Amino acid sequence: MEKYYVWSFPETGIALIESVGFKHQNDTYGTSIRTDMNRIAKQIASKYGHWSDHVDLLQPDSIYTGAFEWSESVHYNQRSYSYTWELDSHDVLQSIVLSAKTDDYVNTYFTIIFEFTNKSQFDLVREKRESDVF
Repeated sequence: MEKYYVWSFPETGIALIESVGFKHQNDTYGTSIRTDMNRIAKQIASKYGHWSDHVDLLQPDSIYTGAFEWSESVHYNQRSYSYTWELDSHDVLQSIVLSAKTDDYVNTYFTIIFEFTNKSQFDLVREKRESDVF
């Protein structure tokens, strides 16, 4: 992983961890990112069970229909490629989401978000703190 972000407050503890993968350079076809994501999805599945949902969707009205436009379609929110685990029986971890991303229309990366069961409590604290800013 290239970066990690931890979302927490003293009142709630850690509620969310987001990890950001390395960039896949010149991955316009999305081959490299999908290969990595499929491998990582299998690794996560070996620990947490089969994913609840796998999305590989190009919007029906998208103009980015060519195979070489895969990353461009992700960039312009015309394509979703993700795996989701809803962990109802887990004590602390609520869900895991593995998603394809791009910060331009050529280079791709993925994120993995680990959401904990205290996320709704965290959201309430964040909302209160944001409303108390001024």
